[in-house]
Amino acid sequence: MNLFDLFLYSKNILEINGICSAEKEALFIISEILNISKHEIFIQKDRKISFLKVLKILNAVKKRSKKIPLAYILGYQYFYLDKFLVDKRTFIPRFDTEHIIYTITDMKEKFSRILDVCCGSGILALTLAKIFPESEVFGIDIYIKLAIKNKKKLKIKNAHFIKTDFLKENLNFTDKFDLIVSNPPYLSDEDFSLLQEESKKYEPFLAFYGGEDGLEFYRRIAEFSIDFLAFNGYIVLEVDHKWKKVMEIFSSFSYNENKMKVIKDYNGLERVLIIKKDFL
Repeated sequence: MNLFDLFLYSKNILEINGICSAEKEALFIISEILNISKHEIFIQKDRKISFLKVLKILNAVKKRSKKIPLAYILGYQYFYLDKFLVDKRTFIPRFDTEHIIYTITDMKEKFSRILDVCCGSGILALTLAKIFPESEVFGIDIYIKLAIKNKKKLKIKNAHFIKTDFLKENLNFTDKFDLIVSNPPYLSDEDFSLLQEESKKYEPFLAFYGGEDGLEFYRRIAEFSIDFLAFNGYIVLEVDHKWKKVMEIFSSFSYNENKMKVIKDYNGLERVLIIKKDFL
């Protein structure tokens, strides 16, 4: 089978099975598996593809037709400047979360100790460890095996991962952090009911669910930060439409609303909340 025929066939299968962005996803699957650019699919359209490669591509297309997320099919997802391993025990990194990284780099601050709460596959902790090579970065979550694999894959030395249940276990660090970051589970019961079916079916429920009102982890982060965030330290959080309620939570823990700032993403939605601790 030649390259362009393989593309048309893959796109057709995806369309028949109700994949809305069939053309885009067919291009992505083929370019990733063949390790070529999407443009080459059109430039080299008469190129013959080996039977084994065709089989691999069509197997991926078949899985995607069943609404299995592409990241789980390929085993990785791009985030910021790197490619991260993913599996079904972790949340698939979203590009929206990159706004946490943009926000932190725009702050022009230096951080000696950084903590990533609910680190998942390690995307925030490891990206920040690369940006701040002199910092000591920690990531905590109930499942850290994938984060450790990504640390080894990216050859990062200044990141450390601790397995813990942030909501239930009492943590004790000897030194305070200058920066606490998190993209915590923040969907409420109502939010979860509106989630895409493929995410509901294939991604771990605990990676999305933040309690009945979606604010459980924010409360715990606020409480935790009282003891473990340094004076003049920062908290940078991913948020959604409930961002004002998150601000109210931190206000209830003596944080000054004048020291909070919400950042919008490229779609004009409130996406990142910065909070500065101005008290001991």
